[in-house]
Amino acid sequence: MTSDTEKYLDTNSYRPCQSGIKDCRKRLPQAIVIGAKKCGTGTLRYFLRVHPQVAFSKHVEIHYFDVPWKYKNGINWYRNQMSPSWPDQITLEKTPRYFVCGRAPTAIHDDISPKTKIIILIRDPVKRAVSDYLAVKHMEGITKITFENITVKSSHLTPPYTDPIYYIRSSFEESVLDSNGSINIWNGLINIGLYANHIRRWLQVFPKEQILVLDSDEFVQNPLKRLH
Repeated sequence: MTSDTEKYLDTNSYRPCQSGIKDCRKRLPQAIVIGAKKCGTGTLRYFLRVHPQVAFSKHVEIHYFDVPWKYKNGINWYRNQMSPSWPDQITLEKTPRYFVCGRAPTAIHDDISPKTKIIILIRDPVKRAVSDYLAVKHMEGITKITFENITVKSSHLTPPYTDPIYYIRSSFEESVLDSNGSINIWNGLINIGLYANHIRRWLQVFPKEQILVLDSDEFVQNPLKRLH
């Protein structure tokens, strides 16, 4: 084990924390990893979970702010999804869907705290789109629908919407290109990778000092460099 790894893990400072112990309780997150999807958020969670000063949510993704029925459960339900933590630990959760969810920035600001830290990972948008396509294509029971059909049935989804809807066909090219050969930027495969559009929306709610944007490729190559 390298000295950098030992310093990062610092197992001597590890203190088991569970409900019932004084000062050890479930808390709302001080920081949230909001995405983007297929940009290494799972890898980031893997490393942060072993850090002695971090208490990551017990579930991989909570989807509280982007799934209406979960949001209706209330903030106490959300708090209960977190792992118990000590007062000096940082509680985190990650849900990549928050990055593109229209309601998430304001809801997090109002329901948790205006001081909540936001963590975003991004990567080459083409590589992200291909990775997303391969993952979504193999999901069972996915609905293959066109954006045009959606707008006819749901007028409230008129462009530019911020909650991407997937259109998956037999090939990646057929999925992201319209009949005239132009790129369908409303398809979730492409829309999620329009990072500037989504980050701009978060900056309307949170100051830039509270938003950390990481290069996913750089992080994967040398995670300890960014985690110290």
